[in-house]
Amino acid sequence: MQSPIPQSVLERLEALCRAHGCHLLEARLTGLPGRQRLVLYIDNEAGISHRECAAISDAVLAEFAADPFGEDFQFLEVSSPGVERPLSFPWQFPKHRGRRIRCELVDHTTVEGVLCEATPDGIQVQQVQMQRWIPFTELVRAYVLPQW
Repeated sequence: MQSPIPQSVLERLEALCRAHGCHLLEARLTGLPGRQRLVLYIDNEAGISHRECAAISDAVLAEFAADPFGEDFQFLEVSSPGVERPLSFPWQFPKHRGRRIRCELVDHTTVEGVLCEATPDGIQVQQVQMQRWIPFTELVRAYVLPQW
């Protein structure tokens, strides 16, 4: 069960993340009342470290210690997005150069290949026989493919 997070709380969470050099990608409040978990997915241009997750966790707990919203959650989880979550913003792509990605496009086709380049306008993907330029306006979702 997922509960809504007030807009004012989301804005405070975003500000806390920005103060630590990170972006808040998603915030969710899940579980039953009295045992809810606040889950934050964060990222930045260089990639998230455990130290950044811990710092943001500490900041969130301090920010909401005396706030009614702080009583809404019993557990706090701060995490990087992980490979199962799509890349959502142009600034996320450059750090994944050289990795295999799968792109879902607006025309319902899928492109897989190695990410060669990322600009503010789009990405260059090396497929088996050719390179393909994909503007962000044509990209619905992109996932980094695990290398196992």
